Amino acid sequence: MIVEVGGIGVTINGLKLESLAARLIGGGAGCFIPELALSVLKRGLQEKIFMQLPDALDLLVVCVEAGLGWDSGMRRVSE
Repeated sequence: MIVEVGGIGVTINGLKLESLAARLIGGGAGCFIPELALSVLKRGLQEKIFMQLPDALDLLVVCVEAGLGWDSGMRRVSE
Protein backbone atom coordinates (compact mmCIF):
# COMPACT_ATOMS: atom_id res chain seq x y z
CA MET A 1 0.00 0.00 0.00
CA ILE A 2 2.87 2.39 0.75
CA VAL A 3 4.25 1.79 -2.74
CA GLU A 4 0.87 2.61 -4.27
CA VAL A 5 0.58 5.85 -2.29
CA GLY A 6 4.16 6.77 -3.21
CA GLY A 7 3.43 6.04 -6.85
CA ILE A 8 0.40 8.32 -6.79
CA GLY A 9 2.48 11.06 -5.18
CA VAL A 10 5.17 10.74 -7.85
CA THR A 11 2.56 10.95 -10.60
CA ILE A 12 0.97 14.04 -9.11
CA ASN A 13 4.07 15.97 -7.96
CA GLY A 14 6.77 14.50 -10.17
CA LEU A 15 10.05 13.06 -8.98
CA LYS A 16 11.46 15.89 -6.85
CA LEU A 17 13.97 15.51 -4.04
CA GLU A 18 11.81 17.44 -1.54
CA SER A 19 8.70 15.35 -2.18
CA LEU A 20 10.72 12.13 -2.02
CA ALA A 21 12.28 13.15 1.29
CA ALA A 22 8.86 14.11 2.66
CA ARG A 23 7.46 10.70 1.68
CA LEU A 24 10.37 8.87 3.30
CA ILE A 25 10.12 10.89 6.53
CA GLY A 26 6.34 10.48 6.61
CA GLY A 27 6.58 6.76 5.98
CA GLY A 28 9.22 6.34 8.67
CA ALA A 29 7.18 8.32 11.19
CA GLY A 30 4.06 6.36 10.28
CA CYS A 31 5.87 3.11 11.03
CA PHE A 32 7.54 4.09 14.30
CA ILE A 33 5.13 6.49 16.05
CA PRO A 34 2.35 3.90 16.68
CA GLU A 35 4.90 1.46 18.12
CA LEU A 36 6.30 4.18 20.38
CA ALA A 37 2.82 5.17 21.57
CA LEU A 38 1.90 1.56 22.35
CA SER A 39 5.11 1.00 24.31
CA VAL A 40 4.41 4.09 26.44
CA LEU A 41 0.85 2.92 27.13
CA LYS A 42 2.08 -0.61 27.89
CA ARG A 43 4.67 0.65 30.36
CA GLY A 44 2.05 2.73 32.18
CA LEU A 45 -0.36 -0.19 32.41
CA GLN A 46 2.36 -2.54 33.67
CA GLU A 47 3.34 -0.04 36.37
CA LYS A 48 -0.28 0.38 37.44
CA ILE A 49 -0.76 -3.40 37.71
CA PHE A 50 2.53 -3.79 39.58
CA MET A 51 1.53 -1.15 42.14
CA GLN A 52 -1.99 -2.53 42.74
CA LEU A 53 -1.20 -6.26 42.79
CA PRO A 54 -0.21 -6.53 46.50
CA ASP A 55 -3.46 -4.87 47.62
CA ALA A 56 -5.52 -7.14 45.39
CA LEU A 57 -3.78 -10.25 46.72
CA ASP A 58 -4.26 -9.13 50.34
CA LEU A 59 -7.97 -8.55 49.74
CA LEU A 60 -8.28 -11.94 48.05
CA VAL A 61 -6.63 -13.66 51.03
CA VAL A 62 -8.98 -11.88 53.45
CA CYS A 63 -12.02 -12.87 51.38
CA VAL A 64 -10.99 -16.53 51.15
CA GLU A 65 -10.17 -16.69 54.87
CA ALA A 66 -13.58 -15.18 55.62
CA GLY A 67 -15.26 -18.13 53.95
CA LEU A 68 -15.84 -16.95 50.40
CA GLY A 69 -14.92 -19.25 47.54
CA TRP A 70 -12.22 -18.47 45.01
CA ASP A 71 -14.67 -17.11 42.41
CA SER A 72 -16.56 -15.01 44.96
CA GLY A 73 -13.29 -13.63 46.28
CA MET A 74 -12.11 -12.77 42.77
CA ARG A 75 -15.43 -11.10 42.04
CA ARG A 76 -15.12 -9.06 45.25
CA VAL A 77 -11.54 -8.05 44.41
CA SER A 78 -12.52 -6.97 40.90
CA GLU A 79 -15.22 -4.72 42.31
